[in-house]
Amino acid sequence: MFQFHKVSSFFILTMIFLPHFSVASSVNWEIDLSNSKGTVSFLAIGRPSALKIKGESDVSDDKLKGKIEGNESFAKGQVQFSLDSLKTGIKLRDRHMKKKYLETADFPLATFKFSKLVLHKDFFKGESSSVQDLPIKGQFKVHGNEKPIEGKLTLKRVNNELEAILGFTIKLTDYQIDIPSFMGVTVAENVDISANVNTQISFEK
Repeated sequence: MFQFHKVSSFFILTMIFLPHFSVASSVNWEIDLSNSKGTVSFLAIGRPSALKIKGESDVSDDKLKGKIEGNESFAKGQVQFSLDSLKTGIKLRDRHMKKKYLETADFPLATFKFSKLVLHKDFFKGESSSVQDLPIKGQFKVHGNEKPIEGKLTLKRVNNELEAILGFTIKLTDYQIDIPSFMGVTVAENVDISANVNTQISFEK
């Protein structure tokens, strides 16, 4: 009788506490990018003279929107960015870029979405962690055209504060964007896209 009572008690206690242990061992979280800080930019090389043309925008005032969510093993999400906010430092060139090439009146947003970013199992352990050049695959949509892309992602976390640095390269003709030309300078077909964003992680309680 004693052995049966002892085993039964152990079984009952296990059934009561086991679910709590398994919930505690997983990390569920999400990020709302509408309150983020940072920049989104592009870099194009002009021909001739290898002139560097850089466009940039901050991500304040809802220029960057989206939601990212996941657990301790992977993340997924979708991000949208307002193209009208990009500036290259020359107002005439900005108008030319947005009206003739990006056609932002018809295609105001660039969208990046990814379905499964694999994270290091220890990324959420401790007060801080970081990972560099994490491979990321997704779909990038601009000018009404969507294509698969591959890039690199660097993540730096301190408690629930997160810095994310994303970089990838697109070919303008893949998105049916004409090769820009301005004042005798023609932009190369490949353009580097980058984003440096600081945001907060909301952990499920």
